[in-house]
Amino acid sequence: MNPKNIKWKSEKYGRFMVEKHGCRLRRQTDEQRFWLKVKKTDMCWLWKGYLTRKNGYGKISFNKKDQVAHRVSWQLKNGDIPTGMSVLHKCDNPPCVNPDHLFLGTQRDNVLDMVRKKRHWAFVKPESAATGERHSSRTYPERVARGDRHGLRKHPEAVRRGENSGTAKLTEEKVKEIRSLYKTGHYTHVVLGNMFKISNQNICKIINFQRWAHVK
Repeated sequence: MNPKNIKWKSEKYGRFMVEKHGCRLRRQTDEQRFWLKVKKTDMCWLWKGYLTRKNGYGKISFNKKDQVAHRVSWQLKNGDIPTGMSVLHKCDNPPCVNPDHLFLGTQRDNVLDMVRKKRHWAFVKPESAATGERHSSRTYPERVARGDRHGLRKHPEAVRRGENSGTAKLTEEKVKEIRSLYKTGHYTHVVLGNMFKISNQNICKIINFQRWAHVK
């Protein structure tokens, strides 16, 4: 008999799901196990396996890792999920694994989608929002690190200033040059801004030691 024509029957063998034909057994693939846990309806494809208590999403061990069911469904149809992207539901039904009901988005898209559909905890449990006098900064003011207890005061060496900042456009030498040129009286904020490719406002703050104050 041609192996391709064999009709395998899914059965539970010990703690594994296997495929059986007569006395022959073979282990099911992860993809086969996945679709056995899906109940397809006209709209949503509902996950029949384990659901998380917190938000009702399906979970499954896939490729030797615990994964969320709807993410696996999207991967089976579309391939790998780009780094940093989330898989969101169009149908707003957490157990649904219908790939046509799923789309990619950033974490920001995910939160905005949740707020738009009023599934955010602030809508679901507004009484849980600690606002006003119930905020922790009001109920436990001693826990707020202010003044000399603030991290910037206790560990100033940990703060990236000047050239060490990842967004710095100037060096200490250029800052000294800006101040020296301005003192001559021949250069305005606008001219210096164009020379050093920064805004006039930044030039003003550098000259008045509001920026790069550590450079004398």
